Amino acid sequence: SVVIVQEVIKFVMALSMLLAGGNLRKAMEGWSIGGWIQVAVVPAALYSVQNIAALIAYENLEPVTFNVLNQTKTLSAALCCYLLIGRKQSPMQVISLFLLLLSA
Repeated sequence: SVVIVQEVIKFVMALSMLLAGGNLRKAMEGWSIGGWIQVAVVPAALYSVQNIAALIAYENLEPVTFNVLNQTKTLSAALCCYLLIGRKQSPMQVISLFLLLLSA
């Protein structure tokens, strides 16, 4: 599927950048499958579900509707960071979010 191909391309690009920079051995220090499962399985699964949902939405929604909904994803993430974590945005971030809202 498109999502799997996209993730494979990202993996190959990241691996090639690590190889080109000579940082592969350093990046692999202390790495284990068990540690990866504990840390990354849930976020990776959620990210994959999000990508599949975005692909389905892209296929079934009008382009303008899809773009508006896709832009509100960033706004809702910023709002959740503020409400749940209490993290305030910098003035530049607030301006950027406002411009994003206007463009949607």
